[in-house]
Amino acid sequence: MRYPLLLQQCTDGKYQASAPLLPSITAVGETRDEALQVAHHAISHALQTTEVGYLDVPDGQARPSNPWLDTAGIFADDPELEPMLRDIYAARDSE
Repeated sequence: MRYPLLLQQCTDGKYQASAPLLPSITAVGETRDEALQVAHHAISHALQTTEVGYLDVPDGQARPSNPWLDTAGIFADDPELEPMLRDIYAARDSE
């Protein structure tokens, strides 16, 4: 698997590598190659010891209730719905 790294030379001449997709990983080495090796080891260790999970968090925004939508579909399986609608449409058409 490939991970992007940000690699930069520090003011003291050392190199620092950080993995944006794994924000807790920062590797420092005396040379560029050493920083890359330390980063490789840190990423490998993180992948072996880390679990990815998801958490659903409500957005906290209270939405006003829509009485039409709150009752939508409650009669979908009601066997008396179709005859009632036919009666309503027939009464409306006769007006």
